[in-house]
Amino acid sequence: MDNIELDFLLMMIEKTGTGEYRDLLRRLEAGEYDDDLKLAFNRARRLRRWFERNAPSPETREIELKQAARGYDHFFQTDVRHDERFASARTTLDRLTIAYRIVDEAHSEIEAYVEAAKEAAQKKGP
Repeated sequence: MDNIELDFLLMMIEKTGTGEYRDLLRRLEAGEYDDDLKLAFNRARRLRRWFERNAPSPETREIELKQAARGYDHFFQTDVRHDERFASARTTLDRLTIAYRIVDEAHSEIEAYVEAAKEAAQKKGP
């Protein structure tokens, strides 16, 4: 895993910890983007593309999980240990597994946001 991939993991941990993606969906559902739903939809699609470009591939995940199982700590000297979602982690493999679960949850939240923005834009029309 290179620094870009690690930074991506740390960013996903932070953004999901603060509820940033859930907040985007909540704001969309509350009508905060009603003035320009097409712009909201375009932003949502850009967020999806950014996520897909930067998320670790299944191959990378497999390699990194093997390294974590051998004791490599991907999160050495990071604040991950202070995140309550990692409280149950006892090994480096546990921490990385939780991080990947968080990334998968972030992906689900982003997809829900994209779909909601798409539906809202379609309802409003051109």
